[in-house]
This record gives sequence, structure tokens and C-alpha cells, in this order.
Amino acid sequence: MISRRRFLRTTASAGIVTAATGTAFAVEASAAAPVTPDAALTDHLNGILANLLTELREERRLSKAHKVAEASLAAWARPGPIHLLHNGTKGGPEQGWPEIADLPEPPANPGTHKVIRPNPYDLWHEVRRALKPAMDFTRHANGSFSFTAPKPLSPHERREIQRREFARMRMVLARRREQLALEKATGITDIEAAMEAQADRVEVQRERLEEAAATGASPAALAATALVEAMGDADEFVMLVLARTAPHLTGLLHIVVDDFVAKKETEGYYATILGTGDTGGLV
Repeated sequence: MISRRRFLRTTASAGIVTAATGTAFAVEASAAAPVTPDAALTDHLNGILANLLTELREERRLSKAHKVAEASLAAWARPGPIHLLHNGTKGGPEQGWPEIADLPEPPANPGTHKVIRPNPYDLWHEVRRALKPAMDFTRHANGSFSFTAPKPLSPHERREIQRREFARMRMVLARRREQLALEKATGITDIEAAMEAQADRVEVQRERLEEAAATGASPAALAATALVEAMGDADEFVMLVLARTAPHLTGLLHIVVDDFVAKKETEGYYATILGTGDTGGLV
């Protein structure tokens, strides 16, 4: 983790003149004591960074392939909004469960919705609500509401509700099986498995870079630690560390840090860390 204490200690040990005013730091090379980073550690960090970039490029390739494959699915099989609103439009959060084949009539009351992409929890909730209905309400033109208490269900009505809702569950699960078959046919299933494995490989290289950087106190070590943190949360202090250490770096680390600092405000995560101007439509 980057702390201001470690920043001061590292820059001082590297021969960099450091001054602090509040939270703002000004760092410049000392003419009397030129920066001499640990060459062996720098080479090691550059090697790990090269591996990390390779894994990140593969991660981006898989993400783009997933987007293309997902776009080839029918609209009902792609992730989409889960609610049918009272005006007949679809809205609400998106989820991956399939849209039901036969959409119901929109709800009559403004501000209400019906679930059209039910997951198992939604289905069970619908059963409970049907067996134990809540009070009904009507919104009047003047903005007032009137409420009506539900009548108790007879045993026959309860059995009919159970039969109806369980039949609906079977239809939804059949739709889900159809969706999974389409995902397998389009390669999405294999791509998602590869993405999970690739995310693990990226994390291994990221941890290697962070662990290697923790063994030294050179600008390269500090920059590598800051770079790992910037991948997750590029706050002001981390970006300051990268900007101030960049002139004292060499090799791939220098290229990537320079690019990250230059493109932070205009490019996305993949563009900055890969040193490319192409976001690949992922940001």
C-alpha cells in the first residue's frame, strides 16, 4: 500500500528532493545526487509487468469476444430489464435470466410493474404473494389512494394458485434451459469459463508485481506499487506518486506509467494500462 511516509522515505533514499505543503508534494531530481535505481529490481519489475500486460490483453480479447457472442443472441436471451411498467415499456435493473415468452398486460396502476425476467427468488416470492396477498390500492385522479383488504383464500383457491404458479415455474425453467443451450451454441459458456480462469491469471501477475515492489525502496518499486493501486482506485495521491516517479523510471514501467498518467482523464482502464488508444468499446 502507498502511504505518504513510504513515499517520503523512498524518494529521499533515491536522492529525490521532496517538499510537502499540506497534501501537495513537489518532487524534482537532485543535481547533487542523481537517481540510481536498483537495476536488478527494475528489470524484475519490468518482466512481471510485461507478463501482466500480456494477461490483460487476453482478458480484453475475451471480453470483446463475449460482447460479440452475447449480441448474437435473441433479445429475450440477452441480459435485459426485469420489469414491465404500467405504460407498457420495459425498465428496472438488468439481469441475465431470460425474458418470459408471453408478456402479460401492463399493470393498471402507475408506479407499479410486473416481473418479466423472473429468477428463482422472484418465482418463490410470487407464490408467497399469491397465497398471502397484500392490501390492494387504487390511485385516484386527485392523487388520493383507497385501500381494499384481500378476502381469505379458500382451500380450492389455494390449490389452484399452487398449480398455476408451479406451472409457471416449469415454463420459466424450460426457458432458462433454452437460453443455456443458445449460450453454449454461440460459445458464451466456454468464453465465460475462460474469462474466469483469465481473471485468476491476471490477479496472479498483479500480486507478483505488488510483492516484488514491496522488496525495494527505489522509484521503480514505488511506481509499481502505485500502478497496482491505480488499477483499482486511481485516487489523487496515487496519481501524484506515478507522475512524480515517472521521470526516474526505465523500460516498460516508464512507458506504461507515462501513458497511464497522460491518459487518465480521457481513456479507460484498458486503454491506459495497455498503452493503447483503443478502448475496445469496453469503457
